[in-house]
Amino acid sequence: MEQTHASFRAYPPCNGHAAMNSSKLFRFLTDPRGPEEVLPTLTSGELVELLDALYQNLDTPEPEFGAQVWYEMGVEESCRRAVSPDGAAHGVA
Repeated sequence: MEQTHASFRAYPPCNGHAAMNSSKLFRFLTDPRGPEEVLPTLTSGELVELLDALYQNLDTPEPEFGAQVWYEMGVEESCRRAVSPDGAAHGVA
C-alpha cells in the first residue's frame, strides 16, 4: 500500500525546536537520493529537527516505513559531526 503525506502524523514542538510537519517528514522519507546523500547536506539545525521527528515517529505504534534507517543513519551523521574538528558534515566539501 502506497502512503501519502496525509497518513503521516504531525509532531508537537520538542526541545525548543519548531516541530517538523508531516509533509516535510514525508519528503525526507521518500527522497529518491536516500539518507546517504541527503543527511550530509543538512545543517545542524535541520539534522536535529529531522532526528527529533524520526524519533517521535518511531515511538508510535506504527512507525513509517524507512524511518528506522533514516534515524540510525542520522545518528551516525550526528556522531561524525561531533568528532569532526570543525563539526562539518561528512562528505560535504
